[in-house]
Amino acid sequence: MARLPIRPVAPVLAIATLAACSETATEPSALLLGAGHEAAIEVLALLPTLPRLVNDVLGPGNAGREGSPADSVLLAARAMWVASERAADAAESAGLREAAIGLAAPVLAERLDSAAMARSLYELERWLAAAEAVAGGVDLVGIRAALDAGRGELHAARDAMSAHDSTAAVSALLRAADALDRTTPRSVAARLIGSAEVNLARILADSPRRAADETLQRADRLIRGAREALAEGDHALAIRRAYYANQLLDLR
Repeated sequence: MARLPIRPVAPVLAIATLAACSETATEPSALLLGAGHEAAIEVLALLPTLPRLVNDVLGPGNAGREGSPADSVLLAARAMWVASERAADAAESAGLREAAIGLAAPVLAERLDSAAMARSLYELERWLAAAEAVAGGVDLVGIRAALDAGRGELHAARDAMSAHDSTAAVSALLRAADALDRTTPRSVAARLIGSAEVNLARILADSPRRAADETLQRADRLIRGAREALAEGDHALAIRRAYYANQLLDLR
């Protein structure tokens, strides 16, 4: 049975009042951001998502390992999860993640001891409590729905553990981690960028001559800058740029 290492979780969620933003309903006065992007990345790495649990169980340098049939199942599930993140269609992505959970959960239930399960649940519950404390009634880019989904799955995981159904407990834990991962700075930034890109493409498709529009050009620069910031791990900057790009495009 694998014992996951104990690692501290920094309390990094905060209501971010972004530079040069006023306190109006249209300003990003309430975004789930890390207190600093280094801390945000640390916490993101700690969320027990399917890839992380597979990596923890199999150990470092496991990408090309030839282990037991159970190891192969875990590697296949992880590959399916990675594919889900690249899928353009939301329904296809969700289907791949659910299939990956179905593959991995029985094996992880055998490999994770009760201490590892308890620690994973604690990490998710701590993130959820911090996120709910700062989110209030805000539902920016689906944060509230993701928090509600995560809470429901955590309850299901606890119930399954009480019923000694380890496979159901792991399945619910993985779904909770998937939902709560959508509230992390990286995920919020990615969704805001995607929304801006779709909005800009729609405007240009409807009116190609507007490509020279100064506002649209500024929005395009913000989107590209947001992509760069995301790639560099500066999630706060990525969110700020993508948010303002969406604001500019909504005005058009």
